[in-house]
Parts: sequence; C-alpha cells; structure tokens
Amino acid sequence: MALTENGLVIRNTSGVLEDTITALQTNVDAALDANPDTGFGQVITVISEAIADQEALSQAVGDMFNPLKAEGKYLDDLAVLAGIRRIAGNNTAGLLRVVAKDGTQIVEGSRFANANNQDIYLSVGDYEISPTSCQEATYVVTQVINNDTYTISVNGSNYSYVADGTATAQEVVDNLTSLVGADLLATWTAVAGTETLVITSDTLDTINVSTLSAMSATQVVTYLNIVAEEAGALVAPSNAISVVVTPNVNILSVANPATLTTGNLKETDEELRARILNSQQARGKATVQ
Repeated sequence: MALTENGLVIRNTSGVLEDTITALQTNVDAALDANPDTGFGQVITVISEAIADQEALSQAVGDMFNPLKAEGKYLDDLAVLAGIRRIAGNNTAGLLRVVAKDGTQIVEGSRFANANNQDIYLSVGDYEISPTSCQEATYVVTQVINNDTYTISVNGSNYSYVADGTATAQEVVDNLTSLVGADLLATWTAVAGTETLVITSDTLDTINVSTLSAMSATQVVTYLNIVAEEAGALVAPSNAISVVVTPNVNILSVANPATLTTGNLKETDEELRARILNSQQARGKATVQ
C-alpha cells in the first residue's frame, strides 16, 4: 500500500502475498519454501489476506470522502457539507370518503384498491363510523307519532318539529330541513329526500349529529386517511380508489374525493451525487475536501 499524489494505491491478496514472499526470501532466507501446500505457505497466505483486507478498508475510508465514490450514509454526510439533504421517500396519501352503516368498525391497515391499476392503499388509524363524528349522516323517520316532537341535533344546535295529527314522515323531514336551512350560523346543510334527511358538513370538519326522536341513521359518511402500501409516484386521481379489499359488509361504498398527493421514491445515491456536483458547479466551488 502506498499513498501517492494520485491517491492511495492498494494491493489485492495476490500482490500482498508476492511482496511478502519476496521480502522474506530477501531478508530471511533465499531458499525459503513458501509453497501454498506447506504449513508455512498457508500461514503466509492467511496473513496476506488479512493485510489485503486492511488495505481495502483504508481505500474504502478514503472513498467515503469522495462524492464520486461515497455511498449511503457517507454520501449523506458529504451532501450536508454542500447544504443538501437526500430526498426522503414518500408514499402517495390522502383522504378516502367512506359511506357505511352506523357503528361500522374500520381497523388500521384496512386495504382499499385503485380500480384502474389495483394499487393498494391502507387506512391510517382505527375508525368507528358514527353520526357523532362524521361529515354526513342520513336519517329516516322510523315512526310518525302524533304530537311527538322530532328533534335533530347538530353540534349542540337543536332543531325541533312537533308532528300534528295528520303529519307524515315526509312532512317531518321537510320541516326539519327548513329549520336547519333557516339557521344562518350553521356550518352544515340539510337536504330532504324521499322521507330521508341528509345532514352534511360544509367543510371537511366533522360534525356531531344525534336525535332522540323516532329517527335513525341509515348511513354515515366519514373521511379516512389512507396511504399507499408501496412507496413511489403512484397516481390516484379522484374517485379512482373505489374497491374495498378487506372484507367489511357494513361499508356501502368508498371513493377518494380528490387526487391523492403523489409520493416519490427515496433519492438514490446516483441522483444525490448528481445534485451535489451540480450544486458545487452552480456555486463555483471545487469538490468538497
């Protein structure tokens, strides 16, 4: 091994063995038998391999200070000196709109798929689908009781209608819808369907909906956080994720309301090395010593 103006020059095992035998024959005994079949020859071979490993280690340590040769953590360290950090890998992620029955349980890691390419997305966290924490809830009148008070409560605001002797389920729904619509401070809306009342948050913020009347929730909408199972630039445009892979009979439908944030793979050594060198050129700097 020699340190020259061109850098470190190392030897492989054969080179070390040859130099060792020459040195022994020159300085100890010219007739020294270093045949690899002899015990002495085998000892010299083992020693030569160890010396070659040490020289290779010295070369590797030196290379770790060269951005053209450094790898992994050592290239990361050189990048910091140039004011650069490796771009971390990210998985595509976003929100999934889930329509399910009241009380549905969705455990962390539940799987959903992109119908176009079968990319898999996982739910982040555990969820219990409930009107008390949702973006939308649909109610039906289960029974019309004369002179009974029908009350729907949203985030603590109560809307009540007293049914008269001729009231129908549709009249109950229509009147409750009007009461919600008249609330100018509400951040939610009410829409009347055929004997159904749909309460929807105006934003992605959750709302707490409840009722003590003869009404029940038929379905609830909640947004889940999901993340792609694999890292990389997986593209998921709106409504692409529509397949429920993990069996759950209480889930009625799923869809991503907007394009998910596309991920990326972790920056490779080659890509980081190129950015380091480009950064040095842009700044008019020499190679980092």
